[in-house]
Amino acid sequence: MRVITLKNPVPLATPFTLVSTDYVTGTSLLVDDSSDFADNQLILIGGIGNEKTESTDLTATPPDQNTLTISSLSFPHNSDESVERIIWNQFDIDYNTGSGWVSLVAGQTFDWGKTETTYVHQTGSDFYSYRSRFKNSATGSYSDYSGTVVGSGLIRTQVGSMIKEVRNFSRDLNDQKASDQQIISYFNSCQDIVKLLNQKFDFLNLDYTFATVVSRNYYDLPDDCRRVYRLKYTVVTDNRNETYHLTYKTPTDFDPLYGNNNLADSDDLKDYTIDWTNRLIKVGPTPETIQSLELNIKQTLKTYLLILIKQLFLFPNY
Repeated sequence: MRVITLKNPVPLATPFTLVSTDYVTGTSLLVDDSSDFADNQLILIGGIGNEKTESTDLTATPPDQNTLTISSLSFPHNSDESVERIIWNQFDIDYNTGSGWVSLVAGQTFDWGKTETTYVHQTGSDFYSYRSRFKNSATGSYSDYSGTVVGSGLIRTQVGSMIKEVRNFSRDLNDQKASDQQIISYFNSCQDIVKLLNQKFDFLNLDYTFATVVSRNYYDLPDDCRRVYRLKYTVVTDNRNETYHLTYKTPTDFDPLYGNNNLADSDDLKDYTIDWTNRLIKVGPTPETIQSLELNIKQTLKTYLLILIKQLFLFPNY
């Protein structure tokens, strides 16, 4: 069994009005101001998170400034309940067992009484993949599909998982203090900070082993390399097993020493330099045989934004 959880769509800021007269039944909803609403729009009555909140569609142009023509509602609604426009009121979920996508549920209505809607796949498995999309039942239009999530759940490095961790950390489980968009903007800001100050964050260290080639004195830097810390050289033969660090030299010092193509190859490397322009690491002397080169670098920020958010106390008052 798998439980799929979807975040309910957020209503638009405008248009917005209030129920002016208690609604009991029928297809007319009396409101304070209907002038900004239009035929074929979706509305949400009662506000997300309230027990009897529900959605419906407008079936005609408002006949006057204080009336909305709607499909019948399931619950009575009191005056002063909110009336908001929404873009989506239903969702589809597909699953994939490895042989292509199959529809699990289509046109399912959101549970507006909560900020999230859950759907239980009774025969689901950790090995299944899931995706979802939103639907507007009035127009028949769909949103783009969500990212794919495996049945075992979000992994730690996915944005959805990090957002949940931030909400747990900030005690904002009901999205009252910050929206998902705000949290994602914090992630982006954190990434900029790490790029500026990444030498201070040990969790960005990464060991990288080169795919080495005999008699070559240059190798491509990893794509995510921002700063090199050390280069280790390992030699393993029948009577030798040694690992030691190469000495860094600036390009100005390195090139005169090892720029001569007539230099003989050597088993033992001594020095290295970094050519940032061409994103190469150069070693010298050129090795005749080579066993292993291991580079200790700082990588660009990819997976540790949550750690930094906690360190920076982006929610200091929570």
